[in-house]
Amino acid sequence: MPTLLIVDDEMPQVRALSAIISKMRPKYEIVARTDGESAWQAIRQRPVDALITDIRMPNMDGMELIDRVHRYNPQLKLILLSGYGQFEYAQEAIRCNVLEYLIKPIGQEAIHRVIEKLEAKWEEDKQRRLTESLFRGTLWRKLFEGKMNPEEYAELKKTVVKDGPGLALTLDFPEAAAPFAKGELENELERRFSVLASQAVFHSSSISRRFVGMLWLSPYYSVRASESYGKIRAIVDDVVNSAELALSSGVSDVHPNLFENAEKAYQEAQLAASLAFYETNQPLIRYSAIHEFVDPNSHNVSFSAARIAEGIRSGNRQLVSEDIHHWITDELKRRRLSPEHFKTECANNLIQVLNKLDSLIQESEKHRLSEKARQSMASAKDWMELRSRTMDWINEVADGVQQLLGDTHGTIIKRCQEYMRMHFNEDLSLERVSAKFSFNASYFSNYFKMKTGTRFSDYLLGIRVGKAKEMLLNSSELIEDIAHEVGFSNSAYFIRMFKRETGVSPAAFRRLSGSR
Repeated sequence: MPTLLIVDDEMPQVRALSAIISKMRPKYEIVARTDGESAWQAIRQRPVDALITDIRMPNMDGMELIDRVHRYNPQLKLILLSGYGQFEYAQEAIRCNVLEYLIKPIGQEAIHRVIEKLEAKWEEDKQRRLTESLFRGTLWRKLFEGKMNPEEYAELKKTVVKDGPGLALTLDFPEAAAPFAKGELENELERRFSVLASQAVFHSSSISRRFVGMLWLSPYYSVRASESYGKIRAIVDDVVNSAELALSSGVSDVHPNLFENAEKAYQEAQLAASLAFYETNQPLIRYSAIHEFVDPNSHNVSFSAARIAEGIRSGNRQLVSEDIHHWITDELKRRRLSPEHFKTECANNLIQVLNKLDSLIQESEKHRLSEKARQSMASAKDWMELRSRTMDWINEVADGVQQLLGDTHGTIIKRCQEYMRMHFNEDLSLERVSAKFSFNASYFSNYFKMKTGTRFSDYLLGIRVGKAKEMLLNSSELIEDIAHEVGFSNSAYFIRMFKRETGVSPAAFRRLSGSR
């Protein structure tokens, strides 16, 4: 949604112009000011796409305003208003790339012509930026990954208007940014950050859902680091609120020559962003506020797999919960491991617990739980989610172990078998039967085989084929009907399974048995 700033010391003129434009383009945001100084402050505080300003105004006239704006943001479209044919300003207007010069009173036809001209320019700029962004993004990624050759470095340097003070910024989105079409988010970010940067370059990173920005700070902000960070924080908050996107971001230190130090600045911003795993309430983290992470090989682990495994065996959930809580809390206090190493360490610790429960868990189930631990920990977005997933995993293991230990005589399995014999003709699945007896499906499958010597699916097939034999011998029902009555939805599949179990087809079984 474009934002137009209208500046005129005659308020009726401002209202009339605003009303006409709003009627022509209801989605435009119109900002009104009555003097050049307040207009200049507005441009520094928020993104503006076009400035329509009178020339003669108190405090700061229109010519001084467009001169400042042109130096501050050359991409902002400028339109001059005047009550006279003051063509002595034409040379200055040309120098500042003024798009249109309107003489008051301004008719609707002139306004409509200016709006169409603005929209054509915006579309032209948009297409140019999209094309440049794709090429530029590839070069920036090569630079950050240390894969750039001298020719590419020289080509990328040409895209920088003028090297100078600036910083790197990373923005990590949890998912694709729905409010923006592909390729447009970079342009939207560049537009928003233009209020503090003489040049802002954003592109998607090789890291999924990450956008990287290089901001060459305007002269005003380049000597006001604290104010720059505050402005960046405000813009990030605005992106979060307006697009309803939860994101985390990291920002580097300010470097005197950003392009020359681009790789270092990116690494600083990337490291700062990684700390969002721990700082869940901080959408923007500064590199200067963090410390370096330690080598994971030199890390002292306070985790006791044997103690937690014993707590699972004995059914002491409170002990297990407290140990997990203390271990994670201890890690959070130190924050010495990078998030990726912390996730890996957590998964490895859980697998150690499995190894301590080796006699109670079959190999296939150990493999499944090990993979689940790795995948679940790796995809945790912050430490709170990691802690929650850890406890969910522990509880799943504990539930299965306690069910196995509590059924020493196989009573549950006997009840399951009885239930299967009574309901064999229904849509009977492993998930349905395990849920009926409050089992985890995977645990139930392994336990069933351990107690009966056969798989659940084979046991159910035996019941159904046995019942089908009875019906083939004692009735003249069609084979297709018998298949449905014993629980098969597909008669061809029934015939195939029957032959696998008995060695003959249902029709041959009936014929050989001499039944009707």
